[in-house]
Amino acid sequence: MAAQDVGAKLEHHARDFLWQPVSRVPDGKGGWRLFPHLYLDRAKPGLIAVNAGGKRFVNEGASYHHFVEGMLGSGHVWNSNLPAYLVCDHRFIQTYGIGVVPPGCRNLRPFQRSGYLVSANTIRELAEKIGVSQSGLAETVRQQNADVEVGRDGDFGKGETTVSRFNGDAGQKPNPCLGPIQAPPFYAVQVYPADAASCTGLRTDKDARVLDEQDMPIDGLYACGNDMASVMKGAYPGPGATLGPAVVFGYRIAIHAHKSSTRSACISQAVQAGTR
Repeated sequence: MAAQDVGAKLEHHARDFLWQPVSRVPDGKGGWRLFPHLYLDRAKPGLIAVNAGGKRFVNEGASYHHFVEGMLGSGHVWNSNLPAYLVCDHRFIQTYGIGVVPPGCRNLRPFQRSGYLVSANTIRELAEKIGVSQSGLAETVRQQNADVEVGRDGDFGKGETTVSRFNGDAGQKPNPCLGPIQAPPFYAVQVYPADAASCTGLRTDKDARVLDEQDMPIDGLYACGNDMASVMKGAYPGPGATLGPAVVFGYRIAIHAHKSSTRSACISQAVQAGTR
């Protein structure tokens, strides 16, 4: 990048990206656009995310970043969790929708014809259509429905965190994130990991001045936002983890640049006065 051409240093972290799960929406021209599954469907009661074994692998109500971390698992990008499938029943779609399918949608055929939404009359048939283990998915749905009866997700604790309960359905008792999957037809949507932002960026100081390989500021060069290495060091505390620092350090840049220009003007005036 241009900053590196003048000696800027890149700062890397163990986690280089902030993530979000996305589904691929066919555009009718042989391509697709991406739909981010941030909070509208994953935490709602009556949806599970499964891998190639038909098994759950994460708390579906977790933040989008931590959901994808669950998809990536040990860090091997192409593992059994990729792609993953969001699975629900007809009642769920009518109540909450899924992905680009809106709640209460009466005509699901366009989504089915495009391949975006896969449907089947039984769980085993759905598993066969999406290429996951039939016995695995059948057992996962059975366990899900059993968890609904006691109101507790014994495997991943869906509905036990504040963020999952907030994004669930307060009207669903006793757990706002757990609901049965039993009203056919059954549906699945394929999801993949996608980056939301980068944690790697230019190394800076407290005034957002870009540093060189010796950690010395490069005169007149500043960075903030996604050009600046994450002050969270690769962690994701929540929404605004990139926007908040961008605002703060954008402000600090303005203050520092103003002070520097004022100081330079004063020095210039002093030099001119001394040469008269």
